Amino acid sequence: MLNKRNGFFGLKKSLHVFPTHPSTQVQSGYDLIEWNRRGQWKNAYSEEVQSILCFAEDIFGCQWALRKDHICKLDPETGEVQWFADNFESWAEQILQNAEIETGWPLSQQWIQKHSALPANCRLNPKTLFILGGSFTLDNLFAVEAAEGMRFRGDIARQIRDLPNGTQIMIAPRE
Repeated sequence: MLNKRNGFFGLKKSLHVFPTHPSTQVQSGYDLIEWNRRGQWKNAYSEEVQSILCFAEDIFGCQWALRKDHICKLDPETGEVQWFADNFESWAEQILQNAEIETGWPLSQQWIQKHSALPANCRLNPKTLFILGGSFTLDNLFAVEAAEGMRFRGDIARQIRDLPNGTQIMIAPRE
């Protein structure tokens, strides 16, 4: 895939495939090496997350990654890594068939109409986390630098990781 096109944005910037290296021709945000660099954001998550190679993200920062012999998806709010596809062809097929759900492109399009396009290194994060009942609406979204948004949600994911559904929580920000 990267041989044909070295990184790109698609579906109103709701899909970001990281380039292998920084590009001076296209504003591409993070590249694969920088995005997956230890200390960039992955250290806010479990070892499982630190061991995968993230190659793409949706408008909310959900990550698609290579893991051994398949492609998985990381939910940044829970830190859960789940199987997504067996190969890139199947991954792309699923993205195109379920673009609204998999990339959030309708909200990305609404955001662009109201606020203008996001900078290449930014994603949309919820003011009230989706896992805490936050809505998938423009009123619940804000633009954030991508790594900063991942670090914040990774910290929360670690705090709630082993709690049963429905447990009342108090978010304690990192100091």
